[in-house]
Amino acid sequence: MSTTNFVLFSADGKIRRYEDETQILSDYFQLRSSLYMQRKAFMLCYLQREFELLCNRCNFIKAIINGDLVVNRVKKQLIIANM
Repeated sequence: MSTTNFVLFSADGKIRRYEDETQILSDYFQLRSSLYMQRKAFMLCYLQREFELLCNRCNFIKAIINGDLVVNRVKKQLIIANM
């Protein structure tokens, strides 16, 4: 098997000739690195939103337990106004 003909599609979809396998791996790792950074940013944003939601739910439950917020036999508009 010959290893002198390294012609592949690049990350932008164009045909490119590579000199050796290290160039192929270098291009691949650059692409994957940027995608990993994008995924990390997305996951951090998602987890931050999830954390805020859970904190708000916890505060709501604590307010009901402590008696600061009464929701039994109270109209929905009044509950929303108290929040």
